[in-house]
Amino acid sequence: MTNWRIHGLTVFFCGALLACSPAEQPESGAQASLATQSMESVAALEALIEADSQFLEASQSAGMAEAYRRFLAPQAIQMLNGYPPVEGRDNIYANFADFADDSAGISLSWELEGADVAASGDLGYTWGTYFYIGPDEAGEEGLIEGNYVNIWRKSAAGNWEVILDIENRTLYTEDALSGDESANALMFDRGSFDETASAAD
Repeated sequence: MTNWRIHGLTVFFCGALLACSPAEQPESGAQASLATQSMESVAALEALIEADSQFLEASQSAGMAEAYRRFLAPQAIQMLNGYPPVEGRDNIYANFADFADDSAGISLSWELEGADVAASGDLGYTWGTYFYIGPDEAGEEGLIEGNYVNIWRKSAAGNWEVILDIENRTLYTEDALSGDESANALMFDRGSFDETASAAD
Protein backbone atom coordinates (compact mmCIF):
# COMPACT_ATOMS: atom_id res chain seq x y z
CA MET A 1 0.00 0.00 0.00
CA THR A 2 1.36 3.41 -0.92
CA ASN A 3 2.02 5.55 2.14
CA TRP A 4 1.49 9.22 1.26
CA ARG A 5 3.68 11.33 3.54
CA ILE A 6 3.21 14.91 4.72
CA HIS A 7 6.38 16.29 6.33
CA GLY A 8 7.19 13.04 8.13
CA LEU A 9 3.61 12.38 9.26
CA THR A 10 1.67 9.75 7.38
CA VAL A 11 -1.95 10.34 6.50
CA PHE A 12 -2.78 7.40 8.74
CA PHE A 13 -0.99 9.00 11.67
CA CYS A 14 -2.76 12.31 11.12
CA GLY A 15 -6.09 10.52 11.08
CA ALA A 16 -5.22 8.69 14.28
CA LEU A 17 -4.17 11.94 15.95
CA LEU A 18 -7.45 13.60 15.14
CA ALA A 19 -9.38 10.55 16.30
CA CYS A 20 -7.89 10.57 19.80
CA SER A 21 -10.33 11.32 22.60
CA PRO A 22 -10.01 14.48 24.75
CA ALA A 23 -8.89 12.26 27.64
CA GLU A 24 -5.97 10.99 25.56
CA GLN A 25 -4.91 14.49 24.42
CA PRO A 26 -4.32 17.44 26.72
CA GLU A 27 -6.54 20.38 25.97
CA SER A 28 -4.10 23.07 24.88
CA GLY A 29 -3.74 25.70 22.17
CA ALA A 30 -0.67 23.92 20.80
CA GLN A 31 -2.50 20.61 20.45
CA ALA A 32 -5.50 22.29 18.85
CA SER A 33 -3.21 24.08 16.40
CA LEU A 34 -1.44 20.81 15.50
CA ALA A 35 -4.74 19.02 14.94
CA THR A 36 -6.04 21.83 12.72
CA GLN A 37 -2.81 21.97 10.73
CA SER A 38 -2.78 18.18 10.29
CA MET A 39 -6.38 18.16 9.11
CA GLU A 40 -5.70 20.97 6.64
CA SER A 41 -2.56 19.21 5.35
CA VAL A 42 -4.47 15.98 4.76
CA ALA A 43 -7.23 17.87 2.94
CA ALA A 44 -4.66 19.68 0.77
CA LEU A 45 -2.95 16.40 -0.12
CA GLU A 46 -6.23 14.74 -1.01
CA ALA A 47 -7.12 17.71 -3.24
CA LEU A 48 -3.72 17.51 -4.95
CA ILE A 49 -4.10 13.79 -5.67
CA GLU A 50 -7.59 14.45 -7.04
CA ALA A 51 -6.20 17.21 -9.30
CA ASP A 52 -3.60 14.78 -10.65
CA SER A 53 -6.35 12.24 -11.31
CA GLN A 54 -8.39 14.84 -13.20
CA PHE A 55 -5.29 15.83 -15.18
CA LEU A 56 -4.84 12.19 -16.23
CA GLU A 57 -8.53 11.82 -17.13
CA ALA A 58 -8.34 14.94 -19.30
CA SER A 59 -5.26 13.60 -21.09
CA GLN A 60 -7.07 10.37 -21.93
CA SER A 61 -10.42 11.92 -22.88
CA ALA A 62 -9.48 15.28 -24.42
CA GLY A 63 -5.88 14.64 -25.50
CA MET A 64 -2.59 15.65 -23.94
CA ALA A 65 -2.48 19.15 -25.48
CA GLU A 66 -5.85 20.11 -24.04
CA ALA A 67 -5.02 18.49 -20.71
CA TYR A 68 -1.88 20.58 -20.39
CA ARG A 69 -3.80 23.71 -21.36
CA ARG A 70 -6.30 23.06 -18.57
CA PHE A 71 -3.90 22.17 -15.76
CA LEU A 72 -0.76 24.25 -16.34
CA ALA A 73 -0.20 27.63 -14.72
CA PRO A 74 0.24 30.51 -17.18
CA GLN A 75 3.93 30.78 -16.19
CA ALA A 76 4.56 27.02 -16.26
CA ILE A 77 7.90 25.59 -17.39
CA GLN A 78 8.31 22.21 -19.09
CA MET A 79 11.61 20.30 -19.17
CA LEU A 80 11.54 17.39 -21.62
CA ASN A 81 14.38 14.89 -21.66
CA GLY A 82 17.21 16.18 -23.86
CA TYR A 83 15.61 19.49 -24.87
CA PRO A 84 15.78 23.10 -23.67
CA PRO A 85 13.07 24.23 -21.24
CA VAL A 86 9.82 25.53 -22.73
CA GLU A 87 8.45 28.53 -20.84
CA GLY A 88 4.80 29.49 -20.65
CA ARG A 89 1.58 27.48 -20.87
CA ASP A 90 0.75 28.87 -24.32
CA ASN A 91 4.09 27.73 -25.77
CA ILE A 92 3.81 24.29 -24.17
CA TYR A 93 0.26 23.92 -25.47
CA ALA A 94 1.31 25.03 -28.99
CA ASN A 95 4.07 22.40 -29.07
CA PHE A 96 1.71 19.61 -28.06
CA ALA A 97 -1.11 20.85 -30.30
CA ASP A 98 1.12 21.01 -33.39
CA PHE A 99 2.45 17.54 -32.69
CA ALA A 100 -1.01 16.11 -32.06
CA ASP A 101 -2.32 17.61 -35.30
CA ASP A 102 0.37 15.75 -37.24
CA SER A 103 0.14 12.45 -35.35
CA ALA A 104 -3.06 10.45 -34.99
CA GLY A 105 -3.45 7.86 -32.29
CA ILE A 106 -1.11 9.34 -29.70
CA SER A 107 -1.73 8.70 -26.01
CA LEU A 108 -0.16 10.01 -22.81
CA SER A 109 -0.95 8.37 -19.47
CA TRP A 110 0.82 7.95 -16.16
CA GLU A 111 0.77 6.13 -12.83
CA LEU A 112 1.02 8.29 -9.72
CA GLU A 113 3.53 6.87 -7.24
CA GLY A 114 3.94 9.65 -4.69
CA ALA A 115 2.77 13.10 -3.62
CA ASP A 116 3.41 15.62 -0.89
CA VAL A 117 2.32 19.12 0.16
CA ALA A 118 3.99 21.97 2.02
CA ALA A 119 2.80 22.95 5.48
CA SER A 120 1.28 26.06 3.93
CA GLY A 121 -1.00 23.83 1.85
CA ASP A 122 -0.47 25.84 -1.36
CA LEU A 123 2.59 24.09 -2.83
CA GLY A 124 3.11 20.40 -3.59
CA TYR A 125 4.46 17.80 -5.96
CA THR A 126 3.46 14.53 -7.63
CA TRP A 127 5.71 11.96 -9.26
CA GLY A 128 5.44 8.61 -10.99
CA THR A 129 5.85 6.75 -14.29
CA TYR A 130 4.47 7.97 -17.61
CA PHE A 131 3.67 6.11 -20.83
CA TYR A 132 3.58 7.82 -24.23
CA ILE A 133 2.29 5.78 -27.18
CA GLY A 134 2.28 7.18 -30.70
CA PRO A 135 3.70 6.90 -34.20
CA ASP A 136 7.39 7.27 -34.90
CA GLU A 137 8.93 8.81 -38.04
CA ALA A 138 7.95 5.74 -40.09
CA GLY A 139 4.38 5.80 -38.85
CA GLU A 140 4.86 2.71 -36.68
CA GLU A 141 3.38 2.59 -33.19
CA GLY A 142 6.02 3.12 -30.54
CA LEU A 143 6.40 3.67 -26.81
CA ILE A 144 8.29 6.11 -24.63
CA GLU A 145 8.28 5.32 -20.92
CA GLY A 146 9.89 7.29 -18.16
CA ASN A 147 9.60 9.10 -14.86
CA TYR A 148 8.02 12.47 -14.19
CA VAL A 149 7.80 15.09 -11.47
CA ASN A 150 5.16 17.81 -11.43
CA ILE A 151 5.42 20.77 -9.07
CA TRP A 152 1.99 22.19 -8.25
CA ARG A 153 0.79 25.39 -6.61
CA LYS A 154 -2.62 26.77 -5.79
CA SER A 155 -3.94 29.51 -8.03
CA ALA A 156 -5.59 32.68 -6.77
CA ALA A 157 -8.89 30.84 -7.24
CA GLY A 158 -7.70 28.01 -4.99
CA ASN A 159 -7.20 25.40 -7.73
CA TRP A 160 -4.09 23.24 -8.04
CA GLU A 161 -2.06 23.96 -11.21
CA VAL A 162 1.27 22.65 -12.50
CA ILE A 163 4.11 25.19 -12.50
CA LEU A 164 6.96 22.82 -13.41
CA ASP A 165 6.73 19.64 -15.53
CA ILE A 166 9.87 17.46 -15.70
CA GLU A 167 10.34 14.10 -17.41
CA ASN A 168 13.19 11.59 -17.64
CA ARG A 169 12.86 8.89 -20.29
CA THR A 170 13.92 5.35 -19.41
CA LEU A 171 12.58 3.18 -22.26
CA TYR A 172 12.49 3.59 -26.05
CA THR A 173 10.83 1.07 -28.36
CA GLU A 174 9.39 1.19 -31.85
CA ASP A 175 6.74 -1.43 -31.14
CA ALA A 176 5.11 -1.17 -27.74
CA LEU A 177 2.80 -4.10 -28.42
CA SER A 178 5.43 -6.64 -29.44
CA GLY A 179 7.87 -5.59 -26.72
CA ASP A 180 10.68 -5.14 -29.26
CA GLU A 181 13.26 -2.98 -27.45
CA SER A 182 15.96 -3.19 -30.13
CA ALA A 183 14.89 0.03 -31.85
CA ASN A 184 16.69 3.20 -30.86
CA ALA A 185 14.62 6.00 -32.36
CA LEU A 186 11.17 7.34 -31.62
CA MET A 187 9.78 10.73 -32.49
CA PHE A 188 8.60 13.02 -29.69
CA ASP A 189 7.65 16.56 -30.65
CA ARG A 190 10.97 17.96 -31.85
CA GLY A 191 12.57 14.96 -33.57
CA SER A 192 13.95 11.49 -32.99
CA PHE A 193 16.15 10.20 -30.19
CA ASP A 194 19.23 8.26 -31.26
CA GLU A 195 20.27 6.07 -28.34
CA THR A 196 23.51 4.96 -30.03
CA ALA A 197 24.61 8.53 -30.72
CA SER A 198 23.71 9.58 -27.20
CA ALA A 199 25.80 6.76 -25.71
CA ALA A 200 28.75 7.77 -27.88
CA ASP A 201 28.55 11.33 -26.57
